[in-house]
Amino acid sequence: MARTEIAAQMALAHRGLGSWAAVARLCGGNPRTGRPHSAAAAWFYGTGSRPVPDEVAEAWARNVTDGDLRAWAPRQRRPRACIEVSPETAARLRERKRAGETWDETLERLLGAQGE
Repeated sequence: MARTEIAAQMALAHRGLGSWAAVARLCGGNPRTGRPHSAAAAWFYGTGSRPVPDEVAEAWARNVTDGDLRAWAPRQRRPRACIEVSPETAARLRERKRAGETWDETLERLLGAQGE
């Protein structure tokens, strides 16, 4: 896996997990010190300021699954459906809503009336 791809995944993980410390835990231990990587090191790797070392790349591949990446990925919103109505129709819809009718019930009633 390319180092730039790992850096992009780290940035995604930061957005999903909320902290660079959480990303650092996925980077494994630092082989020189025997201690976990710091949040600052994860920030350097995730922003591309420093190249991702081989040990971190290997630990990242072990610790991060495809499911994790999908969970951290930005959500794709469905396009909104909207309708334009006359001011009179909008007033009638507001009245029905105030009367306690849900939008689903209102639309079903209106669509049912069209089918008749």
